[in-house]
Parts: sequence; structure tokens; C-alpha cells
Amino acid sequence: MTKDLRIVALILAVPIIPFLLCGWYLEPQIMALIEGAWLRQNGWIAATAGLVLLLLDILLPVPSSAVGTFLGAVFGVAGGAALTWAGLNLGAVAGYELARSCSAWWSGSVSQPAFQRVRQLNQTFGGGALAVCRGIPVLAEASVLLAGMYRFPRWQFWSIVAPANLGLAVAYAVLGAMAYQANWLPLALGLSLGLPVVGLWLFSRRYSANLNSRYD
Repeated sequence: MTKDLRIVALILAVPIIPFLLCGWYLEPQIMALIEGAWLRQNGWIAATAGLVLLLLDILLPVPSSAVGTFLGAVFGVAGGAALTWAGLNLGAVAGYELARSCSAWWSGSVSQPAFQRVRQLNQTFGGGALAVCRGIPVLAEASVLLAGMYRFPRWQFWSIVAPANLGLAVAYAVLGAMAYQANWLPLALGLSLGLPVVGLWLFSRRYSANLNSRYD
């Protein structure tokens, strides 16, 4: 296995290992917390909890879609989207900067320019890989960490990730606000957990199509 492949395997292990070790326990606990009435009745605590959970999502198996839906239910579309967007961006900047600062230690040296790495990834996954991965568990975190590892330019990283995060934040907030008004929030929270599965399906279709086009 080459040095680059070992680094990719290590990056993928960062979100996968916590998911395997404690995802079975942590996710139900978080769902129970945000489904409870107490948190919805304490706005500042709910906002802080949502931001912290979304920040920790870069390293822990946090159901970010359910957290965003919950924030939309508590604070409405505008407030919920703003909080979710802030939390998603905090998690992204934490993961990106952590991987970027550790890239020299992990790889010994960055052997190719950043744009060449980006070009190689684009040839395989398409130019919108970072955006598509934002809503998909494991891939969302891994794509951010890989971008930092290979020193993806900051301005280009944020020009992709920030709008993608905003789109997710608005979608979750709208779902949560509508569910709260209709009094079916628990159902919406459950449905929000299925949204990443749809994203994964769309990503796999695009990835397969790209591979087929390259080898036809």
C-alpha cells in the first residue's frame, strides 16, 4: 500500500471507528435528547446543544440531519437554518484545519501540488464531490479531512462547502418548522435520518457513472 493510500485509509478511519464503536449507543441518546420536550422549552440551551453537536459531528457519530431538523422546529426556518449553518461550518472548519495542520506529520511531505490532488479527485468523483458529500454520513467528514490533508485551497474549499452547508441547513430547518406546526416532529426526525441514505444513493450513482465513462 502506497503512502497516499495509507493516509486515505487513516482519514476514513477517523469517522468510521467512532461510528462502529459508539454509534449504536450515541445516536439513540441524541435522538432521545432532541425528541424530549425539555430541550425545546429552553432556547439558549437548545441552541448551544445544537451547535456543539454539529461541531462534534466531525469526530463523533452525530445525526446532523436530525439536529438540524430539531433546530428548525425550535427556532423556525430562519433561526434554525442560521444555527445549523453555523454548526455545520464550525465542524467543517475544525476538521479541515485539523487535517491541514497535521498533513506534514501524517504524510511526511505533500508530494504533489494541491491543485493536482484536486484534479485527480475531480477526475474520479466529479467537481461537486465535496458538495455532494456534505449530507452523507462518513463521506461528509472524510471529504473535509481529505481536503485539509491535501491542502485544498481554503477559498475554494469554502466556496463549495459553505453554500452546500447552507442548502442542507435550509432543508433541515424547513422540515423541522413544518413538522412542528403540523405536530409530527418525531416523524420528521425519523425521516431526516433517511435523507443521508438518499444522498448516498445519488453519490453512488454518480460515482459509478463516472467510472463507467472513464473505462468505456
